Amino acid sequence: MTMGAAREYLSAGMATALDGLLPGVEVEVLGPPTVAQSDAVKKQRSRDPNEFWQLQASAFAALEPAERGRVKPLFPDYVRERIDGLFPMDTRWLIYHARHLRGRQMLQIVRMLDRAMNNTSLILLFRAQGKSLLFPGDAQIENWSYALSQPDVRRRLAEVDLYKVGHHGSLNATPRSLWGAFKKKSKNDSKTRLLTVASTLAGKHGSVDAHTEVPRQTLVTELKRESNFFSTQSLGPALFHDTTINL
Repeated sequence: MTMGAAREYLSAGMATALDGLLPGVEVEVLGPPTVAQSDAVKKQRSRDPNEFWQLQASAFAALEPAERGRVKPLFPDYVRERIDGLFPMDTRWLIYHARHLRGRQMLQIVRMLDRAMNNTSLILLFRAQGKSLLFPGDAQIENWSYALSQPDVRRRLAEVDLYKVGHHGSLNATPRSLWGAFKKKSKNDSKTRLLTVASTLAGKHGSVDAHTEVPRQTLVTELKRESNFFSTQSLGPALFHDTTINL
């Protein structure tokens, strides 16, 4: 995290200079844990279909549009000309598999970065005038598990007034144990009801058939049922939305 000339590398329990930048606001770093604190963050669960968000895209679709109709020659000094827009028969197998190999490699890199980087997301709890605002970035279940394992942290999480929904509403970034800890959830609309906001767009990641869509519909249903929920999908032509908390 960079603030002017200063740069901070934070982990769970560390103090942050944000306290000095935001008068009257306390900032607590709940995550990520270091590997010494919890080695679970070294990888993301991949065998639990209820916890894992995976990219669903064909390798060919991952190629840039400009690249799809153009293949650079493997051997530039020996180039066979196209006939009626098609490559010669004896080169098509190689071209087809070379294209798809590149796409698969690109997606593999994205998946590796996704698994490694999301669990390094900062989980920040802001407190001001008796109100608590929770911003977990893209933290996944392994990152959350460390914070939720600490009784004193769970007590503070129970009093959250605003929850910025993690990782665009993916299925494993809002653990059920976290959602269950929020005391200000309610089926009734009231002034003290939990506020939840999500920055997301349906149809970009995951698959409804595989139950990995983002945002996860079962999560969205619960957010709407027990909190005052707002999603950026509701913005329409507007550029922003004001969520107000009375301090």
